Amino acid sequence: MKTIVDVAVADGHFKTLAKAFTAAGIIAPLKGTGPSTVFAPTDDALAKTPKADNGLIPATDTVSMRQ
Repeated sequence: MKTIVDVAVADGHFKTLAKAFTAAGIIAPLKGTGPSTVFAPTDDALAKTPKADNGLIPATDTVSMRQ
């Protein structure tokens, strides 16, 4: 069975999400047995958001990303 990480990387439309997984250090938990649910916009959708909205959770706030 594919993991969330596998699907995000293989799809090609979630490169930003894959980078966020890496930055947050959550690759291993998301490749685990789960359950895990991720709601994420595609790269195209993120590109259309105002830059001010892109920092809602700072990349350094890995605790929030893991919740």
